[in-house]
Amino acid sequence: MQAALPAVAGRMPRPSEEAPGRALVLASFDSFLKAAKPIGQALAAAGWQVDTRLVRVRARQLSRRQLTALGYLAPPPAATLAETIAAPDLIDYDVIVLGLDGRRTRAVLGGLRRLPLAARKTRPLTIALYPGIVFRHQVHGLANRFGADLILFNSPADHAHYEATCAALGVAADRGLCFGSTVIRADDRSRPAPVWPPRTILYAEQPDVPASRIERLYLVDRLIAYARAHPERTVIIKPRHAPGETTLRPTIHHLAGIVRRAERRGLKPANLRLVYDPIENLLDTTDLCLTVSSTVALQAAARGIPFAILGDFGICEDYGTNFFIDSGCLTTFDALQADYKPTLRPHWLERHVLAAEANIPALVDTIAQWRDAQHQGGRACAWPPDPFASMGASFNRYQAADGALATGLPLRATCRISPLWSRKLRKLISEPRRFFADMAMNWHARLTSACRRVARRFDHSSIDTRDADGTVHPVSLKAVRTVSMGRNRYRLSGG
Repeated sequence: MQAALPAVAGRMPRPSEEAPGRALVLASFDSFLKAAKPIGQALAAAGWQVDTRLVRVRARQLSRRQLTALGYLAPPPAATLAETIAAPDLIDYDVIVLGLDGRRTRAVLGGLRRLPLAARKTRPLTIALYPGIVFRHQVHGLANRFGADLILFNSPADHAHYEATCAALGVAADRGLCFGSTVIRADDRSRPAPVWPPRTILYAEQPDVPASRIERLYLVDRLIAYARAHPERTVIIKPRHAPGETTLRPTIHHLAGIVRRAERRGLKPANLRLVYDPIENLLDTTDLCLTVSSTVALQAAARGIPFAILGDFGICEDYGTNFFIDSGCLTTFDALQADYKPTLRPHWLERHVLAAEANIPALVDTIAQWRDAQHQGGRACAWPPDPFASMGASFNRYQAADGALATGLPLRATCRISPLWSRKLRKLISEPRRFFADMAMNWHARLTSACRRVARRFDHSSIDTRDADGTVHPVSLKAVRTVSMGRNRYRLSGG
């Protein structure tokens, strides 16, 4: 793992043993926090003061169960993206680990670049990472992270794409590290070896893959059929998150509801289970892993567990099955039901599966050298070049000036949509499912909060309701709560 550090004045001393360095881990959803946390833990073990902050994106972003699974007894402090960028102490950290999606990573890097460095002795080292498989918008994701000092790539294939892109743009490819994925654990020889035919089959679900209701009904239907055809085997369905929770891409048709309806109709076999245990624990006893394109397939491959990529919904970028074309593991439910065993190709494994565990100590040393070199030089070094940002600089200045260079008309005179509503409109057009899912969750949180506020105003435990004929009936507040908002009346059951 080699990368050139940004140039600083002075020689490169050994890591100092003076005041501990300060590190900040920024994350949004559980998968990003899970990917960034090992780096923060390694820095803390080396004596650094490590702070973790959440960038608030939507209501109920991380549940208590998700935080507990990640090892957090209390939720880290959270702030919106604008509040995070405007925090006065952001530039005082020695290193910032950006466990964020591409757009928010770019926003934080842009906010840091706008801060003056002339009078400063140090500035933070910025590290950008990817939480999982990159199977689409690869160049866009790289462009959003290119302003970071170090970019951590999950596999040799991703790093090779970065080098090819830099070569095409004529820029140095010295800030990318073939680091490996922090969520992949190397093969654990202490676990029982997988057996074939498999005794335990694990299906790893994804929030929006497949997306439509009919596809997800088909998925559960085929898992039920597999469990019935092999009653001696255990089929486990692991949803990406529990109902009511969320991640970067919310689940619209949750598998829990489909399985529950099948159980009510007596269609669910006894050897089919739906669990929410950590995926690492489930893989310890798995003999065959099924998924459409989840990162869990790479975790299984690193442990020597056979995995199958379900191609029943086609091979396409939207579902990520294109990533596994050359893996040798693309198959269908029909083949699996006949006990077809997928065979992983070694060259694909070498290019796409890499655990970061062995590279983390070298990264900690690199960060320590950066900090010591800056303190030795006594002056903050410049931010690294970002060709993607410089290409769009002219348009950004035009947009900031409200246009009017050629037409003579200010932008706000021709379009009075605020930036917030403009983003919402673009999201509605490009990702309608995600738009309405986010809107439903936000309104649900608002209504729940409003109902609780109204309920607290009552000093007694019941209210009177009147029928059309004038008859009065006392109703317990513990049984029903009704709140009016505008012309609508919302009724919530429960205590």
